[in-house]
Amino acid sequence: MFPQLKRSSSNGNRVIVTVIGPDHVGIIANVAQVLADNNINILDIS
Repeated sequence: MFPQLKRSSSNGNRVIVTVIGPDHVGIIANVAQVLADNNINILDIS
C-alpha cells in the first residue's frame, strides 16, 4: 500500500508528509505505522 522509505544516516531532517486520496477510517494509523516501522518520529499532526 505504501512505498518503501529511503533511509538516511543524517539526523535532524524535517519533512512535510501530505496524504491525498479518499477518506477512510485508519488512514492516520496506517501512515503512522509506516513512519514508526522506519524509525521516523511524528512531531505534529494538523
